[in-house]
Amino acid sequence: MNILDNIYATLFKPHTAFPDLVNREYLAGSFLIVALVAILSAFRNAISLDAAGLSLGILVIISMGSYFLLWIFSSLFLTFTADFLGGTGKITDTMTGLAYALLPLIFISPLYVLTNTMGEPGQNLFPLLQWLIYLWTVALIILSLKYTHRFHITQAILSVVSIFGLIIIFVGGTMLMSVLGIILTVRLFS
Repeated sequence: MNILDNIYATLFKPHTAFPDLVNREYLAGSFLIVALVAILSAFRNAISLDAAGLSLGILVIISMGSYFLLWIFSSLFLTFTADFLGGTGKITDTMTGLAYALLPLIFISPLYVLTNTMGEPGQNLFPLLQWLIYLWTVALIILSLKYTHRFHITQAILSVVSIFGLIIIFVGGTMLMSVLGIILTVRLFS
């Protein structure tokens, strides 16, 4: 399957996609997916901050660095907790599954733009849609762990929940660094 087939299958047929995707063969496509999610996130932030030019470039670099670090560390943590719970997958398999599980996040930026064109009702609708996308992403992460580490869905849920605190700390730190970078960028180039 090519990457577009893999993306479609992950989004709309995850039970058939993940058993095939969670192997080293698709790791290169995983880097592209994480980069796409990072770039779309940077553009959404640029729109909300009204940034352009060099500020946008710095925002893209910060976003890509944050997403890649988050992806790598989350994969490490998920592999560790999954191994602790009896899973049998490898870190590269977890990285591949996790990257494909992040695919719903590509819809957040277009939804942000669309809901902003709708005025106040759209701005009220966006947080709800954003949380639905986050729930969809978490469900795909759990499925990817189930197939990557060849264990029961309950173990996959427990693996995600057990590192939830670690991820919150890491994401909070990453977001703080991103916000500080954005503030610095805006101050330097304003």
